[in-house]
Amino acid sequence: MLPDFFVDSFEPEISKEDMDKRIAYRNSLPWKEQQKLLADEKWSLDSWLYWLEPENRTWFWWDAALLEEPIRETYFIVAVVVLEWPFPWGALKWLFKACGALDVVSEEDL
Repeated sequence: MLPDFFVDSFEPEISKEDMDKRIAYRNSLPWKEQQKLLADEKWSLDSWLYWLEPENRTWFWWDAALLEEPIRETYFIVAVVVLEWPFPWGALKWLFKACGALDVVSEEDL
C-alpha cells in the first residue's frame, strides 16, 4: 500500500542489542553531535508505523501552504493539530524526509 520509494527509505530493523549499542554511542557524544546524529537518523518501518497507530499519534493534519513556486525545491508550511505539547513529532518529520524533503524545521527551531 505504501510506495516502494517510501518503504525503501527506511532503515532495516535491528536487534535490541544493536540498538542499545547505537544509543550508548550516541550518548557518549557531545550534545550538538547527538542532535545532528538524531536529525540524520533514519527510522525503521515498524518504529514509524508504531507512532501512526491511533492510540500513539497525538497530531492530525490541518493544512499546508506553498510559500514559493515552482513546486520543486521550494518551501512550504504544514499545520498540524496536536493533542499534547510537546508532542513526539519525529514520525511526522520522517514522513516528509522519506518523501524527499531536504530539511524539516519546527516553528521552535526558527
